[in-house]
Amino acid sequence: MQDKPRDSTVNAAVLARQTPGFSGAELSNLVNEAALLAAKTSKPSLSAELLDSARDKALMGVERRWAHISHTSGIHQSINQINQSTSQAINQSINQSICMSCF
Repeated sequence: MQDKPRDSTVNAAVLARQTPGFSGAELSNLVNEAALLAAKTSKPSLSAELLDSARDKALMGVERRWAHISHTSGIHQSINQINQSTSQAINQSINQSICMSCF
């Protein structure tokens, strides 16, 4: 991290506490990822925010923006799933009672 420009918000001790169990190579990758994020956003130096984003990416993977579901869309999906489950249960019950009356 010494060879990368960083602003006053970066505290190496805080970064070390936020990344327990990281090897030296993983920490180096984290700093490099933060440098890539800085370059993408045209920032001249590393900030604590960029390091946090890089840490999140290292721990959880790349953010999938397409996977976000709006609140109302999620409610509609839940209602549709409940309706499908209820319909299937009713149909199964009807089919079993019809089959039982056949014998």
